[in-house]
Amino acid sequence: MKWSCENGYQPHVLAVDDNLVDRKLVEKLLKNSSCKVTTAENGASALEFLGLLDEHNQHTNFEECSNVIFK
Repeated sequence: MKWSCENGYQPHVLAVDDNLVDRKLVEKLLKNSSCKVTTAENGASALEFLGLLDEHNQHTNFEECSNVIFK
């Protein structure tokens, strides 16, 4: 699937996974779909990238969601 918008819109996706192989696979698939991709190996790294991790959020809990279907 290719993203196409007349104004040149390119989605920027933050892909987070602790498994390097899975992260690389997702990154390649998204780039092939014309997405700009940033990867992170865990939730803390993702929050740091987003600018949401600071001294007030150091006790945040993360849970892995595997094979979840959102409707």
